[in-house]
Amino acid sequence: IGALHLATGLPWWVCIAGITVAGRLLVFPVVLFQQASAARLTAAMPEIQQIEIEYQAASTLYKDPGAHQRRKTKMAAVYAEYNCHPWRLFSPIFATAPLFVSFFFAVKDLSIAYPEVASVAWLWCPSLAAPDPFLLLPVAAGLSLLGVLEISLNSRKAS
Repeated sequence: IGALHLATGLPWWVCIAGITVAGRLLVFPVVLFQQASAARLTAAMPEIQQIEIEYQAASTLYKDPGAHQRRKTKMAAVYAEYNCHPWRLFSPIFATAPLFVSFFFAVKDLSIAYPEVASVAWLWCPSLAAPDPFLLLPVAAGLSLLGVLEISLNSRKAS
């Protein structure tokens, strides 16, 4: 962030926002991959449910000792056929977590490396080195996350 500010002369808040947007754009292909995998998993769901019904019957009614292995084999075949696996749904978390945790610590410690950041104000924040006094940014982040989850949930209910 500091290198970007020194190289371009842009205001600190623009550098912070720019690197945040760049990070989001960097992980966007991973999010698209996750969405495509979720769609394929949804398409495979009828077969997966049938396998689960067969497994429940074989293991509880008939006490079949080989039921678990057959279930694993059939599930692997379905995952291979549809090119999906439930673990792929976590790919955005694994991709974004290290990026944004490191970004958090970089912004948090920015005023240590660059003391002038503490004197820069932005909109309602008297200092970029101080927490948001009105908690508007955390509330906005939480509401946007809630909105994305609601839209995702409604689109899954519709399909």
